[in-house]
Amino acid sequence: MAVDHEAMENTPKLKGYYDNKNLVYKNAFWLIVGGGAAGFGLNAAQGLMPLHMDGVGMNAKQISLVMSMAGWIGMPLILYLSYLSDHWQWKMGRRLPFLMISLPFITIGMFFFPYMQTVLSCLLMYTIYSAPNSLSSCITTFLKNIAENSSD
Repeated sequence: MAVDHEAMENTPKLKGYYDNKNLVYKNAFWLIVGGGAAGFGLNAAQGLMPLHMDGVGMNAKQISLVMSMAGWIGMPLILYLSYLSDHWQWKMGRRLPFLMISLPFITIGMFFFPYMQTVLSCLLMYTIYSAPNSLSSCITTFLKNIAENSSD
């Protein structure tokens, strides 16, 4: 089902945002640059986290438990915040504020994860890291879809 972006842009709630082309381009720039630059580092770090858990003596069941529980804990948060980003209009746009809010949590998770030694502490830090990382991935995919549809 195709989305009618022109009709969406002309709704009274969003018309002010889409009329300000400088704001639209600024948000698109930061979503593309931020998503592209951070994507490489975040995905590399996420791949190394199970190796750290193995290095501190966790077995395969514990590592699997940490990674799956982090997903189950973060899923309701991601759904709720994705809903909010679809329905709120802020001065900086709809997606960028949520991306900026998630970055400190991703940074904290990446910084403190190497110091975690137990299953519970790894679960906590991996959740703090992975939930906002998943949220930022969900938000930046909307920009990709809009760019693909606008080229038609």
